[in-house]
Amino acid sequence: MKEKMWMVRAGRNAVLAQEFEEKGYVGVGWTRLGDLSSLSAKKDLEEAHKKAYSNEKIGKERLDRGMLSRFRFAMKVGDSVITYNSELRKYLVGEITSNYRYKSDSPGGYNHIRDVEWKGSVSRDDLSVETRNTVGAIMTLFLLGDSAREEFNNLLSGKKAETKKQLEESAEDDFGELRRETIEKSFEFIKDRIQKLNWEQMQELVAGILRAMGYKTRITSPGPDRCTDVIASPDGLGLEQPRI
Repeated sequence: MKEKMWMVRAGRNAVLAQEFEEKGYVGVGWTRLGDLSSLSAKKDLEEAHKKAYSNEKIGKERLDRGMLSRFRFAMKVGDSVITYNSELRKYLVGEITSNYRYKSDSPGGYNHIRDVEWKGSVSRDDLSVETRNTVGAIMTLFLLGDSAREEFNNLLSGKKAETKKQLEESAEDDFGELRRETIEKSFEFIKDRIQKLNWEQMQELVAGILRAMGYKTRITSPGPDRCTDVIASPDGLGLEQPRI
């Protein structure tokens, strides 16, 4: 079975990072739910969450319910887990050693608990750009991908299958390809939008482009204009050249 590594945030601004480290656990909030030990299925948890957080927006409710469900049912003893201490700029790396349990007096209302044996820490500065971006996600809990998990394990054990420089160069190549693709899509999108402009919108666009080029422009009034819609010149009066 493939090893799993979970990221569990230590509260807003990582205020519980030291607590997590010293007491050997990770936890999540959602205090209105109370003890989830008696719930044996995801469906039961979903129903309990809907009742406790009925005023939440649908999108947030689904996201929160998914994270809580993973903490209660998907995380297993033996899975790896990390949490971030922003003050020290380090990620604690450990192993989950208990099933779900509830602790009513846990600091910050993070009452849903998993005990952890911490194995060590990894400096954020030692991570590749790609992995820093991955673990920078704002969600309270999520599963790391294979490459990020492998990098944490390598750094924790002192092994470096790939150097940080190689990883960053690879990430830079991926960014360059994404940038090129994004630019190409943007050009096509802009052309699509231009094709849909009516004549009034088109003359406004042309006048705007000319102003961006340094000209002062004037759009002529509707009516007989001998096919002249926009007048542009350096002085705005049409007296100086070049006059368009």
